[in-house]
Amino acid sequence: MNEIARLVKTLKHRLKIQGMTYRDLALALNVSEPSVKRMFALGRFSIDRVIEIAHLLGFTLAELTHEAAASEGRLHTLSDAQERNWCLMPSFCSSRFVC
Repeated sequence: MNEIARLVKTLKHRLKIQGMTYRDLALALNVSEPSVKRMFALGRFSIDRVIEIAHLLGFTLAELTHEAAASEGRLHTLSDAQERNWCLMPSFCSSRFVC
């Protein structure tokens, strides 16, 4: 999932937690409900709009982006078992690598 998709997913999640509908958000942003739906469907927000939505939800942009980044568990290292399994795969473990 790319960064924009994670941010949109986080915004949707926060809206749901706070019980805020797209209609509520549209009223607060002074835009139409279809405009809000389009923004979320296309994932196209200006940075000013993201900040405005974040503030409506009680977050700073930094807090919102941090939550979005944390929502995707990244794998930085392999466990011992994963490493052993990796090395058992002949197509991935050649003479160039020491397993």
